[in-house]
Amino acid sequence: MNKKLKRSFLAAGIVVGVCALVWGGLTLLRNGSRSTVKVYPVTGISMTDYWGDTTETSGTVTMDKLQKVFLSQTQTSAQVYVTEGQTVKKGDRLLSYDSTLTELDVERARIALERLRLRQENTRKELQQLQLAEDKEKLQQQADALTAQIEKKLAESTDEIIRRDSKPIQPGKPLLRGSAAGTAEDPLYCDWNGGDALTEQNLSVLLPEGEKELYVVLVTHRGDETLGAIIGSWGLHLTRGEDGTIAVSLADLPAAEDISVDGTTDEIRQLRKELERVQNLLSRSYTKEELLRMQNDKLREIQEADTSIKMAELDLRRKQAEASDSSVYSQLDGVVKAVRTPTDAAANNEAVVEVSAGGGYYVTGTVSELRLDTVKVGQTVNIRSWMTGTACTGEVVEISTHPTDGDSHGGDGNPNVSYYPFKVFVSEDQQLQEGENVSISYQAVSDSDGSSLYLENMYVRTENGKSYVMARGEDGKLEQRWVQTGKVVWDSYTQIRGGLTQEDYVAFPYGRDVVSGAKTEEATVDALYSW
Repeated sequence: MNKKLKRSFLAAGIVVGVCALVWGGLTLLRNGSRSTVKVYPVTGISMTDYWGDTTETSGTVTMDKLQKVFLSQTQTSAQVYVTEGQTVKKGDRLLSYDSTLTELDVERARIALERLRLRQENTRKELQQLQLAEDKEKLQQQADALTAQIEKKLAESTDEIIRRDSKPIQPGKPLLRGSAAGTAEDPLYCDWNGGDALTEQNLSVLLPEGEKELYVVLVTHRGDETLGAIIGSWGLHLTRGEDGTIAVSLADLPAAEDISVDGTTDEIRQLRKELERVQNLLSRSYTKEELLRMQNDKLREIQEADTSIKMAELDLRRKQAEASDSSVYSQLDGVVKAVRTPTDAAANNEAVVEVSAGGGYYVTGTVSELRLDTVKVGQTVNIRSWMTGTACTGEVVEISTHPTDGDSHGGDGNPNVSYYPFKVFVSEDQQLQEGENVSISYQAVSDSDGSSLYLENMYVRTENGKSYVMARGEDGKLEQRWVQTGKVVWDSYTQIRGGLTQEDYVAFPYGRDVVSGAKTEEATVDALYSW
């Protein structure tokens, strides 16, 4: 190697060495100038129990070894036959009353219930059509099926009307339509038996003695029935001569029109409305978001109708019972726990007579399989009567392991998941009524044993899809620590499943000083929020 080349390498090495010394010095200077990073106790910026949002469903009240007698506004002049503390047997008369309720009131309640059921059924059909709206081919098939069904039912209904209302056209006894003048401008129309000849004897029925002239249209029908299809129509000019004979000539008169028989029934009108909705969906294009919103609206209407139907059913049962018997009898062997005057009972939404054999109330609600882990045996729930507004608490005593049958959307409004019944016990001192519907609300609790940690969101960062915190390490310096995360609650806390404990300290993970290896100092949460 020549001297020139050696000198070049030596110069280059000196330059690199100087640069390294300068860079190292700058790095040391920069690190030395960084501030100490404050770290905060995890216990001050986290929670270990997550109490979820309030969940609400509905249920029906049943009584167990308990009977309470309430009076309605139409029950008056009650006479009570028992006293407080008295022992009664099943079948003993408790009280009697006068009632202003009429059979018409009962019938009105029945009709109101039927209307609610019909309205809900129509809403279910509307929901089903919306669920098909994305598939135009299936929607068109439904439209075709509805059209065919309407045509069939209309034909059947029309035939039934014709069979019921059509009259036979007897030989020699033509039937006049309306009361026309019988002139060329206003001819008379007459249903004529197809077997009758145009004899003077037959025509004399149309042109009685003393009348000189008549313009008439003879109409023959299929089957010689007044509502049968028209098969012939002839215009005639009848004149009576001086000798009394009747002359007949053809006349150019308007032909008779078929009598319109409208076989439309309420069922057919409803089918036509369904067809109109389907045709409207076929003619328009909706986005998935629009269809989903419309479907959710219908689901909500169905659930609201459930509530109205249950209340209407209870109202009908009570009216039927009140109208059938003016006395109330004990349903069990027990002790009369309370007797109140009708006035005091009505003022406080309380029973007039209470009989107990050591029982209480049970309320059965449902919970979605998606939230099954949020309700537990022993949990306290809130109960509120839809009818009176009475509020009380109860305890969950049973959760079924088998889903309920039929529609039971509870408070979730999701028809695509299963719902599980659960039973709530309510003490007998509360003022609920047999068969009434109530709301059941509770806070969905999970992780109540404190085994999970929920850290405020602002302390958790992500990198390449993974989560980490800036925590103080065993050496007292800051480190980037990867953690396993779970759900986010209230948009404020992230569940930490691993990598961090309540004994740790973490830093607010932003700022130029927050890097691995930085020195740390403990600080209080109060200092953090006053900063």
